[in-house]
Amino acid sequence: ELDVDSIFDSISPKTKMIFLCSPNNPTGTLIDKEVLRDIAGKNPEVLIVIDEAYFEYSEVTNKDLINEFDNIFIIRTMSKVLGLAGMRIGYGLACDEIIEYMHRIKPVFSLTRLSFVAALNTFRDTEYINQSIEKGIESRQYLYDEVSKIDGLNVFPSKSNFMLINVKQTGFTASELALELMKKGIIVRDCTSFKGLDEYWIRISICTLEEDKKFIEILKEVLN
Repeated sequence: ELDVDSIFDSISPKTKMIFLCSPNNPTGTLIDKEVLRDIAGKNPEVLIVIDEAYFEYSEVTNKDLINEFDNIFIIRTMSKVLGLAGMRIGYGLACDEIIEYMHRIKPVFSLTRLSFVAALNTFRDTEYINQSIEKGIESRQYLYDEVSKIDGLNVFPSKSNFMLINVKQTGFTASELALELMKKGIIVRDCTSFKGLDEYWIRISICTLEEDKKFIEILKEVLN
């Protein structure tokens, strides 16, 4: 969970922005809304950027906070649950003043026509969005349940589209396990480069149930 005291301890008169991710990467955990409210309220001159790239999977959003605070800017991507990664498009939610400042610095040609049309039509297709969320959550639950059954793996419950796993008890380091899985066509994220994590953490992402089952099969094969 977020070390709230570390946030307040780090703030100085020079602080201009606080960047928070909820659900967090790579843990998949949420930041409590009251914590966000506390940080924003105690630092009215600091811009609080809340990254909600994975909020659909958590079914929790902090968008109502922009009606309470003028210093909250929520950013989102259309690359995850909406499936438009190749379009390189996202959006922000904030008070009028922040949006106006964004328009002042935004490049004139910051978005292609194709990306705009794709985004607009995706937003209109609520059935697709709901199905994508539902299937993603189903996949996440399946992976969590199955990985939890494997000896030597400690998987964290997640509110995102990925899960963090400690592999230390398997006898592999993250890089070693990632390499063995790669040999069998499976790509996982070696989290050694994440600040605060050692060499025994990997991150896996949701797929279709068919792909999930294949992953679990190969993971068991490698570990055995």
